[in-house]
This record gives sequence, structure tokens and C-alpha cells, in this order.
Amino acid sequence: MNNLMIELSEYYLTLTFIKFDLPVENNDLSGFMTQMGILELPTFIFYYHGKQVFRLVGAFVDELVHLTHSLYTRQILTYFRDLNREIHGAMLTSQDQSVVEDLRDELCRIANGVGNDLWMYESIGLLQ
Repeated sequence: MNNLMIELSEYYLTLTFIKFDLPVENNDLSGFMTQMGILELPTFIFYYHGKQVFRLVGAFVDELVHLTHSLYTRQILTYFRDLNREIHGAMLTSQDQSVVEDLRDELCRIANGVGNDLWMYESIGLLQ
């Protein structure tokens, strides 16, 4: 799992990965683990904007990769949604219209590359 975590952190550069190692001889749950609700190791907790969005208990490689990619996708789509809102919220001149059209094309290109993870964003009108 250590190599996988390193690989994921090198690929998903906008995500932060934090790993805690506990001594094998420590049989008691630390206060931190109790506070975080960690009862088994490994436990992976995913946060987005300070809120827990996913929790994975166990060394399930496929699920870990999928959840990491889902969080990254959410982060990128939220960034572009906010950028889209910012542009549409501003008063645009006719000269700016081509910039908006280019941005809309880029948003569509990114959304098409995301695939199945787009469903959670369609309802909020990301590309409207």
C-alpha cells in the first residue's frame, strides 16, 4: 500500500495525502484514532472542503484508486463550475463572448473525458 500511496500522490498533484504509521507493539487505540473513529487499519478517510466524503476500511486497491479518482474529479469539476459561474456572473462585452465560448468548449471536453463521474454534477447545471 505504501507504493500505491506514493504513486497516487505523484499522479494526483492537487490532492493531499497524509499517512500515519502506528507502532506494531501499540495495542491501544490512540486518542487520535478514537477521535477519528478508526477501529481497523488501514483506514482511508477522504475529505473535501473540510468534510468527510468517503471512508474506506481495508487494503482494497481498486476501491482506493476509484475513490481517489472520484475525489480528484469532484475537485476539478467544482473548479470549472465555479469558474463558469464567475464568468457568467460578470457583465460580458461582445469581445468577451469568444472567451466564454472557448471556456464552454473546454468544459465540455473535460466533462466528456470524465465519463460516469459526471452524473453528480449534471443536476447542478455545470455546463448550462
